[in-house]
Formats: sequence, structure tokens, C-alpha cells
Amino acid sequence: MIREGAVIHQGSYRETSVGAGAWILNRAYLAHDVLIGEGATVSAGVSIGGHCVIGSRANIGMNASVHQRVFIGSGCMVGMGTPVSRDLPPHVKAYGSPLRIHGVNTIGLERRGTEAMVIDAIVSAYASGDLLLETLDLSGMPAALADEITQWRERENRNPASPSWNEA
Repeated sequence: MIREGAVIHQGSYRETSVGAGAWILNRAYLAHDVLIGEGATVSAGVSIGGHCVIGSRANIGMNASVHQRVFIGSGCMVGMGTPVSRDLPPHVKAYGSPLRIHGVNTIGLERRGTEAMVIDAIVSAYASGDLLLETLDLSGMPAALADEITQWRERENRNPASPSWNEA
């Protein structure tokens, strides 16, 4: 669903693409070479710079601004008006200026039918400071969720936002 006033630029080295079931709401701006995953929501007034990757079922709040080359993992929730200048690992909630990670999107994981034991493992990995999810055991996870985490693990030049729970 692409609403009125949205601007989507063609790609320069890869096609700009919007995944099936995604919502691009009014006045959203997608620069060149942006990849939007299936079921993602880009709310009204959001601007996304070139070469960004937005994961499936991510939700970017109204008037957020996403810096070029940023990765927003699957299942992320980005707060309204947030300037996103760093990468977000899968299934986190992030907001504020400066951008901070404020926990795991457990409701999103529950809604997709993820077992409580798997959600607890993800929460524990993040709480331990493993923003790269390198210690998380993917065996026993649903294949789609394991693929999302693998995509994050394999991304080059990751530059994750800081978590709020590490601040003094």
C-alpha cells in the first residue's frame, strides 16, 4: 500500500523495492537503493536516506528520519520523530535523540507466534550486551526468525545504536 504524496526514487545500483504487504504512508520519502521488507510500515512523513535496508515487519514512527546506509532489522519499532543514524538489530524498540535502544519488541515477537522460551533467549542476549547476537543459539528457532538474525550477523560494517540500559 503506497499512499498519496509518497516519493520513491529508483535505484542507482540495485532496485529500490517495497516488500509485499508493506505500508508506505503519506508524505514518506524513500531515497535510491532502499529495500523495504515484507509487512513493514513506513509512517507518514518518514524520510529514508539512500542505500538503507528496512527489515520485514519493522515499524517506523511518524516523521522519523533515517540516515543513509542504515540497517533497521526485522520487527523493530522506531519511535515518532526519531533521527536514526545507527543500525538497529532485529526486534528492538528504539527512540530518542540521540537514538537509543529501549528493549526488545516482545509484543511483535508474540504476535508472530514466537515461543516464550525463544523470546526470553533474545531478551537475555540483548540484556547481556550482545547487540550483534553472536552468542544466540539459533537451533530450535523458527526458520524465518533465524534468517533475520543471520542477516544481521552477516551484515558488513554494523554500527548498532547504544542501548539505554548501558547508560550510567
